[in-house]
Amino acid sequence: FGKIIQRRTWISALVAFSGTALLVFDNRNDAAGSTDTGLEAAFAVGDLWSLAAAAASALFILRMEAASKAVPKSSELNAANLWTVAVLSLLWTMGISWNNLTGIQGNAEMTTTVTQTLPVTFALATQQTFEGAFSTIIAHPLPLIYLSGVTTALATLLQSKAQKDVSAERASVIYAMDPVYGAIFANILLGETLGGLGLIGAFLIVVAAATNAVLDFGGVSGEDAAVGSG
Repeated sequence: FGKIIQRRTWISALVAFSGTALLVFDNRNDAAGSTDTGLEAAFAVGDLWSLAAAAASALFILRMEAASKAVPKSSELNAANLWTVAVLSLLWTMGISWNNLTGIQGNAEMTTTVTQTLPVTFALATQQTFEGAFSTIIAHPLPLIYLSGVTTALATLLQSKAQKDVSAERASVIYAMDPVYGAIFANILLGETLGGLGLIGAFLIVVAAATNAVLDFGGVSGEDAAVGSG
């Protein structure tokens, strides 16, 4: 997007990235009863998905900066975000239901019969999708209320308000604290602990976020500096 990023922000981002990498490779909880120090690195498929989620989150932060300034009311922007997520999630889930119906145990005769009656298949996929959604809601109401209301709706609303005044690059360094919060709550709620690499990584992330915030406090962003010098 052609923005000028200050050197201290690049340094903070690099330090935060290094800390996140160390957290990813920490293997303290990989084996129950393990007596290692946690300095041995390990990598799993879940870590790869976590890195992909971080990359997607970075793109969201970048687009949120422009969107939050273009839309005056944060509540309207938040509503648009939530409706988009709801519709895409519905389509994704219906796609899974469709795949389940048209690929039953590799039965060619059943597959041919189902695919030849597309309206019936669509109706069955829709029914399966909503039945699965309602059964999940009934089975886990409180966790779903928390996940949808607090960590999704409220968090996105607060982010849309904050990024009216905070640049995407600065916000991304602050949001790099997410794995540290996750480690803290995992320790409190699940009894999980970090190994040596994880502790070093968490320390680097905290230093990066704190340093970036302190140095940028009251300063001028790279974008404003470029405008002022123009």
